[in-house]
Amino acid sequence: MDGFLAYRLPEAAALPDGFVESSGDSLAPRAPTADEDYKDECQRVSTEGQNMRSDLSMTFKDTVKQQSSDSSLCKYTFCCSNVRQDVNSKLEEQKDECLYQLGENEMLRKKLEHLADCYALAEQQFAQEMKQKILELQLVDLKIQQRQEGSTQDQTQMQLYVEQVEEILATEKNLHLQLADDGDKLQQFQVALLKNNELFDSFKQEMEKMARSVKELKKENEFLKSRCEKSDITLVKLVEEVG
Repeated sequence: MDGFLAYRLPEAAALPDGFVESSGDSLAPRAPTADEDYKDECQRVSTEGQNMRSDLSMTFKDTVKQQSSDSSLCKYTFCCSNVRQDVNSKLEEQKDECLYQLGENEMLRKKLEHLADCYALAEQQFAQEMKQKILELQLVDLKIQQRQEGSTQDQTQMQLYVEQVEEILATEKNLHLQLADDGDKLQQFQVALLKNNELFDSFKQEMEKMARSVKELKKENEFLKSRCEKSDITLVKLVEEVG
């Protein structure tokens, strides 16, 4: 009986190096796109099991032939039957494990598809956020441009004010020159009147009126002068505020 038990399936530790790894690789989770490879691998494992079972069956038959003269043939046959059942049980376990791994792989494939969808959605949201940021930057650039244009308009308005002030100063200067010229003419006229006082006695009264007018003009001149000084002060304050 010990001779027949030698043909039972070996333990994992007694298998050749690499046998467990090569069988385990076919059951390990892989990428969703490799389902066909898993099916092929399971088919290969099943085929190898069938071949192993056939080899064991042939071995059993050879052993039975060699021991045909022995009186304990029935015992050997019974042991062979047990070995066959054991082999079939191991193969069924491998088949169930392979199907289980296929189910696990399908679940992993669905999880990976879900992750891919989540990643695509995150990329889409990121693209939308980037578009929003670009629009915000464009709006900021537009506001900066508008402020620059407003600053240019302010500078233009300030230049206009400066030109108006220069024009006022030029007008004031012309008025001063005209007033000085009128004063000279009046003085010359007074000298002439003094020299001809006896001849133009009647004209003296008119001259007195003229003198009163001159006083009024002087007062007006003083008023204009004071006003011009106030304008100069206002202009200086305006220039300081602008600066």
